[in-house]
Amino acid sequence: MKRTFIILSLALILSCESIYPKKVNSEELLENKLETIDWNDVDSYPSFTTCGEALKKEDGKVCFEKTLSLHVNNYLSEQNIAVKSNVTDTVKLDVFISKEGIVSIKKIKAKKETKQYIPQLDSLFNESLNGLPAVFPAIKRGHQVNSSFTLPIFISME
Repeated sequence: MKRTFIILSLALILSCESIYPKKVNSEELLENKLETIDWNDVDSYPSFTTCGEALKKEDGKVCFEKTLSLHVNNYLSEQNIAVKSNVTDTVKLDVFISKEGIVSIKKIKAKKETKQYIPQLDSLFNESLNGLPAVFPAIKRGHQVNSSFTLPIFISME
């Protein structure tokens, strides 16, 4: 009888430990949460005031890219660029938008001939960002985040 009582008491004590929740390490919980987030995707793309907030995610992306492309193309068309030969190229700009809304060009990919005929191409693209309207950065989980994308710019000069 005494032996049964001891066994039941021990079983009761051990089972009580499984009832109480275990403490979770907050750093471990945060680390697990961060691993599940897709950091290559944002909730909303960078935006200009002209794009509005009511647009769907993909429509916002298209509006942002079109507005930026139009701004760059308008700037380039105002420049007096003389070329010795016809230049036709699709230049790809690796654009970076900081979480503060600052736009910069990280890399310019153009044909070798294009850079040869227009040596000031890099500086022209960088200068084209001056005078951009205010940029609202991308949003991820309610926070402003850095983002980047490739913007194709078609150039045709005679």
